[in-house]
This record gives sequence, C-alpha cells and structure tokens, in this order.
Amino acid sequence: GPITGSGTITTAGTLAVANGGTGLTSLVGADIASTTTVDLTAATGDTVVITGTTTTTAFTMNKGQRLVLIADAAWPMTFNATTCNINGGVSYTCAAGDRVYITKDDNNVIRVSVVKQDGTAVVSSGVSAGLSIALAMVMGF
Repeated sequence: GPITGSGTITTAGTLAVANGGTGLTSLVGADIASTTTVDLTAATGDTVVITGTTTTTAFTMNKGQRLVLIADAAWPMTFNATTCNINGGVSYTCAAGDRVYITKDDNNVIRVSVVKQDGTAVVSSGVSAGLSIALAMVMGF
C-alpha cells in the first residue's frame, strides 16, 4: 500500500546510470588533470574542474555518463569523430572558465559541447565572415 506518516528518508550509496541515476556519489567531484586521454569513468562528481594545459585527444567514459567539465586554464582539445566529437567539428582550446558538457551516447561516440565563458561562438559563421570581407573590400578597408 501507500507510504503514510512523516519522518526522514535517508539513502546512502550510488544510483546506477542504468537505473536513472548519475552513477556518482557527489555533485562536485575532485579535480582531474588534463592528459592525452582523460579518463572520466572514475569521476567522483558530475561537475569536475580540468586542470593543466596538456592537449586532450580523447576521453574515456561509460555509455550514458554525462558530466560538466570546467577548464581551469588554456586546455586544448583535438577533434576526433568518436573520442572527442566537439560541436562544430573543430579542435578547440578552452579558456579558463569555459564549460564543457560531455556525454557518451549509445553508439560509443563521446559528444563534447563547449560553452565559452566570454559568450562567443566556438565556430564563427562562414557567411558573416565572408560578408565582412566583402564589405571591407567594397568600403576600401
């Protein structure tokens, strides 16, 4: 039957990703240093600061795992269609404070979405860049 009454419900442990949880025991995890392949499988929280400036070409994650990474410094990431699939299809160097939303999908592709701290786009539009060049030429700049 239904649960009635009052009181406090306390839970301990980790709810697995397969059961709708995060697979983590904390919301803010320990810092992780940048490396060529950053292993996120043992992240202790779903928000993690990435320290260092070593170029990352791949991530290791569990299917369904999703995290928010915060760059602590200039952190280069190299685009790879499977292991570091950055939005816009480009390699990118994070600035301090940039946020990286990352997940591993059902096809084993690690999707990387960057939100720049300064609010600008990761990839500029080729059309507006082309228009700017054409306008500069017409205007004599």
